[in-house]
Amino acid sequence: MRVVSFCGWCFRALGPATSFAALVFVLLVCFAGRYGYHSDELYFLACAQHPAWGYVDLPPLLPWLTWIVIHTLGTSLTAIHLYPAVAAAAMVLLSARLASELGGGRRAVVTAAVLSAIAPIALAFGHILSTNALDMPLWTAAVLILVRIEKTSNPRLWLAFGAVAGVALMHKYSLAFYLSALVAGMLLSAWRRWFLDRWFWGGAVIALALTLPNILWQANRQFPFLQLQHNINANHRTVILSPLRFLFAQALLVNILSSAFVIAGAIFFFTAPMKRFRALGWAFLAYMILMYTLHAKDYLVTPVYPVMLAAGAVAAERWCEHVEPALCHCLYPCSVRPLRAHVAGRDSGLADQYLRTLHPNPGAPQNRSGTQPARRNPRLLQQLFRMEGTR
Repeated sequence: MRVVSFCGWCFRALGPATSFAALVFVLLVCFAGRYGYHSDELYFLACAQHPAWGYVDLPPLLPWLTWIVIHTLGTSLTAIHLYPAVAAAAMVLLSARLASELGGGRRAVVTAAVLSAIAPIALAFGHILSTNALDMPLWTAAVLILVRIEKTSNPRLWLAFGAVAGVALMHKYSLAFYLSALVAGMLLSAWRRWFLDRWFWGGAVIALALTLPNILWQANRQFPFLQLQHNINANHRTVILSPLRFLFAQALLVNILSSAFVIAGAIFFFTAPMKRFRALGWAFLAYMILMYTLHAKDYLVTPVYPVMLAAGAVAAERWCEHVEPALCHCLYPCSVRPLRAHVAGRDSGLADQYLRTLHPNPGAPQNRSGTQPARRNPRLLQQLFRMEGTR
């Protein structure tokens, strides 16, 4: 019964988001067989022929998934690009659901879905077999669980968070840096109380248990991944960007226009209504600083953007709720009064009805922002236009 209720909620709240997710999936599948194999894809196909608990430069989950694809769908371009396309569609849905959990309405949900669907880096990751394919949906799912923990005060959800984090770490190690940033954010916010909860540490144990086989594989071979990273830095193969160029690269990856929503989301986490989720704002800032300090590749920051786009969509929706009534009051002297003077000579009752349409009576119900929504009366406006036309 609970499953049916949850599916019904998803259909009502995420209906438009589901459409955008399906559109992203269909678009990626239609072009999945074009452009040939990427050189990294040939390497991952080779790794999949030798399943193991670890590899020199990546955890084992991607080769395992590739092995399943090879033995079920084959090695065609469409086959190996199928699960990245599914991951991209799932990311759109998760971002929309996160916007809803953060208090967003229908407009915020749709906005979050659209912003996630049109992000260039998301479409790129959905079109190529790589270690980045599952980062966005897994990280977004992890943050979604954190929001549910804070909203429901259900500490048992830390076990689910640990499971998602463990799977994400078996897909790519970069989540470890975001978890470090998240710990810093928790210490700087009210979330520090969770460090004293046994369920929090239970989730940490689950994440460690899931990643332990890979850690042991690396340890038995003197941690070849760390040696590889050291050699890359020693040979000056990293690209060092100035702060402005680093930020501009991030804007290009997420979409120049959408980057405004990322900034709005970052600010939104530090406003009074979002005080309970402020740890996520600190985590985002700490992760950005950490990635720049380590001279990481620019695309390693992108898994946090679906979260920030969802927060930015909620921020934009609430801003619009405050701005729309204010615009009506600002436009009243220059538009409503002349209209009333013009109509009053013909039909004063019609003019008063028009004014009541723009300014509801004080007893009318209020929306979430505490202001009365301006009601629209299309039939009344048609009457006014007809009167103007017969003058």
